[in-house]
Amino acid sequence: MIRPIADTYPLLPLSKAQMGQRQEIINSHKRLWDKTMATDLIMTILPGMTVKVTNPNDTYYQFQGIVQRITDGKVAVLFEGGNWDKLVTFQASELEPVVVTPKEKAKAKK
Repeated sequence: MIRPIADTYPLLPLSKAQMGQRQEIINSHKRLWDKTMATDLIMTILPGMTVKVTNPNDTYYQFQGIVQRITDGKVAVLFEGGNWDKLVTFQASELEPVVVTPKEKAKAKK
């Protein structure tokens, strides 16, 4: 069934009934929704961004590095420390972008 673009990408806030209907669709297709969210996450991580490792089972847990390249859902991250550099590959789901606010930037400069 082809749906109009207005139904696919609503511009106005949704009513409670519409929100409930959407949540029901999401819950019934949980696996599909998780895959969609993973691709959305890949889109938010771009080369040059600072990311943090979120997998607690990884040696680099909580380390921050710079994204070098993205290929097939894998992300190559460069870690630097003193006199060493290391390029490590992670799944996109194991990383999260580091968001720096202008206030934090100003504190770092001082």
